[in-house]
Amino acid sequence: MDRPDFNSIAAQAAFQPVEGGAVIFHAPSKRLFALNAVAAFVWASMGEGLGPQEIRRGLSATFRITGGQADEWFELALDTFFGVWTAGAEPPPLDEAGIRAATQERGGVDYRLFDKILRVAAPGLAITALDDLLAGLRIGGNGLEIGADAPDLLLEIEAVDDGYRLTSAGEWLSTVAPNGLVAAVEQAIIQAIVPETPHLLAFHAAMLERQGHAVLLPAPSGSGKTTLSALLAARGWRYGSDELVLCDRDLRWRALPFPPCIKAENYALVETWHPRLAEAREHERFARKVKFLPLAVEALAAPVSHVVFPFYQPDLETGLVATDKMTGLSELLAQAVYVPAGFDERAVASLVRWHERAAYYRLCYSDPVQAAEMLEKMPLSGLEWHQP
Repeated sequence: MDRPDFNSIAAQAAFQPVEGGAVIFHAPSKRLFALNAVAAFVWASMGEGLGPQEIRRGLSATFRITGGQADEWFELALDTFFGVWTAGAEPPPLDEAGIRAATQERGGVDYRLFDKILRVAAPGLAITALDDLLAGLRIGGNGLEIGADAPDLLLEIEAVDDGYRLTSAGEWLSTVAPNGLVAAVEQAIIQAIVPETPHLLAFHAAMLERQGHAVLLPAPSGSGKTTLSALLAARGWRYGSDELVLCDRDLRWRALPFPPCIKAENYALVETWHPRLAEAREHERFARKVKFLPLAVEALAAPVSHVVFPFYQPDLETGLVATDKMTGLSELLAQAVYVPAGFDERAVASLVRWHERAAYYRLCYSDPVQAAEMLEKMPLSGLEWHQP
């Protein structure tokens, strides 16, 4: 099948930049796709109307690669976009009997994420690596009890010469090097499960709880929310997520229960609060070296009454100030990364009711410890929350 032109693809998709790449929401199939930094660069460049030669030169300059590599990466990016375009095809029906037979034959581990069951059938070394991300979500033993329900998502991982091949329902998803496996599985899980989980909106945000009050930390990538979340967890806050939070239709907020993903440049700092990070395995995520913080992660679901927008910069004076509601709502909606089917006027009205009771703050900081101390002095008890 020939590739469609870019405008045909872009007309069906919403592009959301994130740290290390971007997220694509494909409207016809209601699916999310993660683009790595190269594919995101090509998408953004094509969206600005740049031609192939200009984009190839931009790839060479930005990623410091040869012209030949730029040509190859550009073509791979176009293949990725073609995959987004073809995603609207009706998926094949779920073969529950086939899933059960394949899982029993190869072995597997079951996990619970939100209200969905994920089953991973993989070699032992792959499961060990995935424990860095998913250990806290395991269900009992190996999930192969007679009569066990078929999972909502089955991921099959096969060792190949150059790493691992990842498939789902017989469909090839990716082939990755061993140190890229966890990131590939993370993307596959989010793309499959988040759109199928009933909710009002999904936000790029961290979420933690203290004294019975959940605090939302929405911010673009690179704003320091993961570093701040790791410190708050070390200080006794209940950690929920550093990446994605869903607002349910009943206005309860549900954190994506993955551990904090620490970038290499922050290892030394975070190790002062969490020494176990030094022993953690290193992975590659969006072309960057990372470690997942060995932290007990619970499925945190709670009303949110306080929204804090963090912003880190080394030369800033650390300060926490209240912001007006409309500015707060505008900045919060800027971090909405997924709008599910069924979002309508009633959903808007529910969001507005929540917004009217919420308090918004802006936290600019250069000193994370001082920032944490300011958050702990924030009057959490000053705003009582009542479910609508």
